Amino acid sequence: MSAPAPPTDRALTVEVEQTHPMPLRGGLRCEAGELLALVGPSGAGKTSLMRVLAGLMRPQRGRVTVGGECWCDTGRGIFLRPQQRHVGVVFQNYALMPHLDAAGNVALSLLDRPRAERLPRARRWLDHVGLSAEQQARRPAALSGGQQQRVAVARALAREPRLLLLDEPFSAVDQMSRQALYRLLADLRQDLAIPIVLVTHDLDEARLLADRLVVIDGGQVLQQGTPAQIHTQPRNARVADLVGIQNRFQGRWLGPA
Repeated sequence: MSAPAPPTDRALTVEVEQTHPMPLRGGLRCEAGELLALVGPSGAGKTSLMRVLAGLMRPQRGRVTVGGECWCDTGRGIFLRPQQRHVGVVFQNYALMPHLDAAGNVALSLLDRPRAERLPRARRWLDHVGLSAEQQARRPAALSGGQQQRVAVARALAREPRLLLLDEPFSAVDQMSRQALYRLLADLRQDLAIPIVLVTHDLDEARLLADRLVVIDGGQVLQQGTPAQIHTQPRNARVADLVGIQNRFQGRWLGPA
């Protein structure tokens, strides 16, 4: 008997509704190879939603699927732990181990591999993100912010994830390093056929990098669409405020002319 064909739909789909520990309500879909940006003010629920995707928080009610595989379905009692989800996460503060060099940090994500494979694979990923052999041997304290970010990206990708989550990944680096990291992400996307979710409060960054935006505020998904759609057709005044639209006017709809 032949093995079953792999699923052709590798998209991420999410539906969530909860009131505690913080309100979250709404759904989204991110196609394989697409970069979806969650945008909204501080406290909007962006990182909480990302924690649901990563398996770091169990929602009161919700469903998360990736590539047709159910990672969470509260109605059926399904909740895969983070290590079961094959998620790559780049945290805002990088979360690197200070006592390990760059290669050792990336190798930490490869503990499921035979010991002899871990460092060679880690070094290949660090080569891929543009770190020299000398930089790969440094500990995080001896690396710049941009270099630490590259280590974090290599560590996330070394797991060969089915979903990549980026939590405010560029906020701690200077503008020059940020531009270089934008180019790195654009280059990496050419080889990544997985959904990518970016959490950011920087609207210009979201417009530059994302294929589609999800506007969230107060834990509720307000609107989804391409950057052009959301900026030309905001669903309501709150969305217009959040995306920086200033030319708003009050009026009364009298019907078609």
